[in-house]
Amino acid sequence: MHAKQETSSFKDFTPSLIGKVALVTGGNRGIGLAIAQALSAQGATVVLHARDLVALEAARLSIERSGGQCSVSSVDARSEQSIAACMQELYLQFPTGIDILVNNAGIYRTGAVIDHVSQDWDDTLKTNLYGPFYYCRAVLPAMVQKKWGRIVNI
Repeated sequence: MHAKQETSSFKDFTPSLIGKVALVTGGNRGIGLAIAQALSAQGATVVLHARDLVALEAARLSIERSGGQCSVSSVDARSEQSIAACMQELYLQFPTGIDILVNNAGIYRTGAVIDHVSQDWDDTLKTNLYGPFYYCRAVLPAMVQKKWGRIVNI
């Protein structure tokens, strides 16, 4: 009699994220949404931040239809005040803090540099560099206190 050989799948090696809270910036579409869906599929409660509230609501519904838990907030990643206000609300909802931060929000202006105005450059730096810094600074104290956390900067 031969023993039945079992096969394993990728999911067998992926840790469960049940009980974890994952914040994905720019999570309303594209790569950010795909990351949020993957985190949700592993059991994380997902929080999506982006500026477009209509797209955020569509993303939330997509995740919830798949059985996940999701909340959304319209946040301007260029603004320290916008991020701070949303994070303050988020800590009321999740007092133990964020376990996983995915800094995915970003912009890229196409075209010749000579055609760009200073505001384009400011928006790019604020979104792509300052935003992740503000988010990291907001989530790190709770991660350090828990001695657990993950930050992914894209």
